[in-house]
Amino acid sequence: MKADIDNAVAETRTVPEQIHALAPNATISLMGYPLLFSRTQACSTLVMPPSVSS
Repeated sequence: MKADIDNAVAETRTVPEQIHALAPNATISLMGYPLLFSRTQACSTLVMPPSVSS
């Protein structure tokens, strides 16, 4: 899994460089991924809405 993460980090640098090479006047914005789970609460204590849980 670490190799996959390392590869994604490398691609995060490579893709904007490639875009810039093809479109030097383009504005490139990188957005962060939203935090989906609490960093302080264990997943096992999260309560899912009835429509999501099975």
